[in-house]
Amino acid sequence: MAAVLEEGVCDRYASGQCSLGELARLLGVSRQAARDMLSRLGIAVRRPGRPTGSSALARVLTEGYLRREYLERGRSVAHVADELGCTRKTVRRYLADHGIERRPMTRRDAGPGRSPAGSPGGDKAGRRGCR
Repeated sequence: MAAVLEEGVCDRYASGQCSLGELARLLGVSRQAARDMLSRLGIAVRRPGRPTGSSALARVLTEGYLRREYLERGRSVAHVADELGCTRKTVRRYLADHGIERRPMTRRDAGPGRSPAGSPGGDKAGRRGCR
C-alpha cells in the first residue's frame, strides 16, 4: 500500500503538479530521500526553479501577441511594458526569444534622458566633456 502511495505521489511530481520539496513533505521524508525515491522509480529530477514559460507574463507575451502589438499595431516596447506592468528589458527578451527583430528606437520610444541612435545627443562622443 505504501509503495502504491509513493508511486502516486511521485507521478504528481513527474507531471509537474508539485515540486521536489512538496513531494518530500507529502511523503514525510527529506528532499534527498525524495530524490532517491524518484531515481529508484526512474523519474528524472527536474532542475530547480520555475519551469520555462510558466509565468503569467509568458502566457501573455506570446509570439502572436508580440507580432500583433509590436509589429502590426506598431506599439513601442515601452508601451507594451507599461501596459503589462513589466520592464522594457522583459519585453525585449521575449521579442528576442521569439525571433522578432526590434525596430530602430525613435525619439518617442527613447523616453526621458535617452536618445535614439543617430539623433542629436545619441552619440556620447559628441557630448561636451567626452573625447
